[in-house]
Amino acid sequence: MEIETAIWELSARQHGLVGKRQLNALGIDHQRLRPLLQRKSLTALSPEVFVLSGSASSPHRSAMAATLDAPPGALLSHQSAAGLWGLPGFRLDAPFHVTIPRQGVTARRRLNVIHYHKDLPLSEVIVRDGIPVATPALTLFQLAAVLHPARTERAVDNALARRLVSARRFHTLVQQLARSGRNGSRLARELAANRLASYKPPESGFEARVQWCADSAGVAVERQVALGDSEFVGRADFRLVGLPGVIEAQSLRHHSAPLDQVMDTNRSDGYLELGMSVLFVWDHQVFHSVDMVVDELRRFRDDVASGQGPFFRTCGSS
Repeated sequence: MEIETAIWELSARQHGLVGKRQLNALGIDHQRLRPLLQRKSLTALSPEVFVLSGSASSPHRSAMAATLDAPPGALLSHQSAAGLWGLPGFRLDAPFHVTIPRQGVTARRRLNVIHYHKDLPLSEVIVRDGIPVATPALTLFQLAAVLHPARTERAVDNALARRLVSARRFHTLVQQLARSGRNGSRLARELAANRLASYKPPESGFEARVQWCADSAGVAVERQVALGDSEFVGRADFRLVGLPGVIEAQSLRHHSAPLDQVMDTNRSDGYLELGMSVLFVWDHQVFHSVDMVVDELRRFRDDVASGQGPFFRTCGSS
């Protein structure tokens, strides 16, 4: 029971999976594991990965298995990381790409394709949905090495538009990692430099609707404004012209997950520290409650102009 409890607790954090190395670290060798395998409480997906009986198959489980099947320190990377981050044009399915922090050549195993990165910065490894994965910035750098330039450029623009990464953040990482002879370095440098200099994400239909509401309210705004003094804080969807206020266009699709909410909170806190008041406007509001949005935009502009703030407000909250 003690062994089963340890395995259950570990698998509960890993989409129903446990790794052989993890079990060995808990003092559970193959001899102690054999009864569970015989009863089919556990099933081997590979010599390195076991799945708990009753665990539901899913893309996330397969991605987790790919990292557990790889050598120590593996993280989801390249196209697979792009799929986990939800970038358009990428799916979280086989073949799963993982990277480990050592020298070598690309290799194919049963559950993954392994890449090697000798000087992999540990600060670029985070956990999303229980899976160790490359940050969006590192993912884009990796894509530059394996994809057609046009597809890499689209991935960069989509990541910027979805605020997975800032142009400054991407540029900083490229400056750190790009070097002569490393695949994709030249393309990554060009993309990072161009986006840092003048990038504005393409206007979505949602943002166009917010702009229309602002025009109807008589509220002058400028779109996609980078904010921050010595350090980049974020790119505001809209900034009040001549006033310390920003309007963030929030969609349920891209801003409802826990990680997205944390990123939104951190960015809003950064705006407030800069002395900027913040108004969140949601997608369903600009299409179904136009009069309310117009009134809220006008009230936000007037409150900021009167000297209130900095303050945070969500459209329709009062």
